[in-house]
Amino acid sequence: LYMVCATSPMSEGPPEEGKVPGNLRTLLAGLDTSGVQVANHNELSAIEMGSPEEALLMLQLEALLAEQTGSDDQKVMARWETFKAASVYKWYPCKELPLWCLRARSHTVEGAAELLPRVMSMMEELEIGVGDQKQLHADLQSKAIIDTGTKDAHGRAIIWMRLRYIDSTRSSASDIARLFTTVLLHALRDTGVQRHGFVWLADCSRSSFMNITPATVNAFWRTVLPNVPICLGRVFIVNPPWFISQIMWPIVSSFLPLALRKSHVLIYGARKELWAERLAHFDVPDSSIPTELGGLADVDSEAYATSVIHSLHISTEE
Repeated sequence: LYMVCATSPMSEGPPEEGKVPGNLRTLLAGLDTSGVQVANHNELSAIEMGSPEEALLMLQLEALLAEQTGSDDQKVMARWETFKAASVYKWYPCKELPLWCLRARSHTVEGAAELLPRVMSMMEELEIGVGDQKQLHADLQSKAIIDTGTKDAHGRAIIWMRLRYIDSTRSSASDIARLFTTVLLHALRDTGVQRHGFVWLADCSRSSFMNITPATVNAFWRTVLPNVPICLGRVFIVNPPWFISQIMWPIVSSFLPLALRKSHVLIYGARKELWAERLAHFDVPDSSIPTELGGLADVDSEAYATSVIHSLHISTEE
């Protein structure tokens, strides 16, 4: 048996109580993942991107946002403009982020208006694109989370997370959440990703307790995924060690609604050829799977990190 879907029967708790499950349960208490938009390629918005219909919806969104206030009673759009001007995103068109929200919510104006303030709160909390960028520079170069530049059969970007490259002694949970968010925001520059979303390829090969902490898991599900204006297609957990498959995943899955649990696929096996075979079964072709995972995609992690650093004008000068 090389693949177990998230809907498979599980025990009600981990095999033994301990610090990791206890901390994780406490951190995830009250978790609300209703903001995570699960992508469904069979239910795409009928509104074409760049069409007159979309332009009309943007006008409606702008009118609705003009009525909203955010922190300190500041209008949401003014809040975004102020944040953008002080960040590495200052070159973004002002309407870019609201447009991403509209597309992420299948052109539902009310949904986009509700999402934008949450995106702003997340960016402010994680200090996305502001302040000292040296830690982000180091995290990007770690190769822990990258956009492969490939897509699945439904046009969804494949975001590759290699847990073994996450060093919790050098990068905090907030640092990794900032990295994840930065990678997703960079991927959203592709209009296809704005429409179709992404696939999360969680490569657990040769990972240990030092690579994934309860705080990082909590940051992913509480801070990043519900608030980034992007749809989540599937989550592939490849070659998970026992502490993820038997402890962390049963705990996390108990906090997720059924649709989100069903988007997860655990892939086991010692041979990467088997991993590629199972990924292909879920519409990820060989040409889109990194060679490290048995596919044909030659992914240049260093070139990716350099391109993101350059595009965000991140400086490491003293």
